Amino acid sequence: MIVRVKQKNSNALSTVYEKMKGVTGKEVAVGFPAGKANAYPDGTPVAGVAAAHVYGIGVPKRDFMRLAQDEINEKTAPIIAKALQLEKKEPMYEAAGQAAQAAIQNAIVALDDPPNAPATIARKKSANPLIDTGHMKGAVTYVVRDRSR
Repeated sequence: MIVRVKQKNSNALSTVYEKMKGVTGKEVAVGFPAGKANAYPDGTPVAGVAAAHVYGIGVPKRDFMRLAQDEINEKTAPIIAKALQLEKKEPMYEAAGQAAQAAIQNAIVALDDPPNAPATIARKKSANPLIDTGHMKGAVTYVVRDRSR
């Protein structure tokens, strides 16, 4: 299966999170946030491996973060809309973080283009380009923090 991403609104995700920032001065960092992301058993930072795939540094470009963007927008927009009507806004951040975390993990599993080389498939015993041990997928997380700007 080949996954193609067509982005309808390149600013949609930014717009959603900007609305969240204005609510309580908090933000949700999703993916591999500093201080939360862990390392592989050999000490290699998961965030570095993820960035290499997203930007195609030394490996074929596999931008799973962009692939997750539509699902993140779809899942977080109703959470934010509901929270904006309520007095207590803090649960919105947790719910939005959980939804975005799941969307990124889904994208890691779903992404299959560009495919692995035959030698890589033989070594991994899997054709999924971003799943070897499952460590990166398991390391996706979020943190609610004070707004950075």
